[in-house]
Amino acid sequence: MERIVRIAEVAGVTLDWLATGLGPRRRADAQPRASIEDLAGQHARRWEKIITLIEGIEDESAHVAAIEELFTRAQSSAEIADLRQAVKALTEAQKKRA
Repeated sequence: MERIVRIAEVAGVTLDWLATGLGPRRRADAQPRASIEDLAGQHARRWEKIITLIEGIEDESAHVAAIEELFTRAQSSAEIADLRQAVKALTEAQKKRA
């Protein structure tokens, strides 16, 4: 799944279009982004679900493994976001020089 998400990101297409050929092809053609308040509510609901799932794991080693997996994924996402920001800054600097 991670590879499919990455392919969609690099290609600039939506996951729906990549998987099914339906819906808007380009992310730019998709519906406008949600407001900050909508995103905050979505994130709060996601955190609640994650907490409920983690709290429901009774086996201690599975509990620790799940938490470690979440932290690893969060770190990977942060690194990708940092890399995107660096590429964007370099691209903008290069455009200014040209």
